[in-house]
Amino acid sequence: MTDISNILLNAALPGAGLVADAVVPLAQRLGAQEPRGVSGTQSTQSKARPNPEFDAFYNEFIAWAADGPGKKAIVDYLKQYTNGAGEKIYHTTKYQQDVLAKLMERMKAEGLEGEDVYKELREAFSSVSAAHMFFQEFLQDVFKTEEDEDSRENVDW
Repeated sequence: MTDISNILLNAALPGAGLVADAVVPLAQRLGAQEPRGVSGTQSTQSKARPNPEFDAFYNEFIAWAADGPGKKAIVDYLKQYTNGAGEKIYHTTKYQQDVLAKLMERMKAEGLEGEDVYKELREAFSSVSAAHMFFQEFLQDVFKTEEDEDSRENVDW
């Protein structure tokens, strides 16, 4: 900024200090505290609404993944994972795909995308996504009613 811009900004907000020298977020200027995730970072999704259930799962997963599991072990872990009520919540490929994307998003936000676990997560995500697409395509083929010449709806009585 030019000197005149600094002077005008500082004159417009007396007592605020040098406005042009530092950008202060609105929440901080208003004194509001932002909610923090488990690891102290925030993703776009956690800013919108914190999810304590996912935070607990993430912490458990990171502790479990310290041994360096492969993609098959990660998918097996998701299939057998139960929540506090004892329900298996990641039993379908759609749920597995969603949670793997969330895990990768959180790890990326924490700067862990260079870790071996992140690479295995990415491979597991690719594998689960391919399986999910295969199942979706199969179900569409099974339930899609293609009309043929001898269809009962087309037969004139």
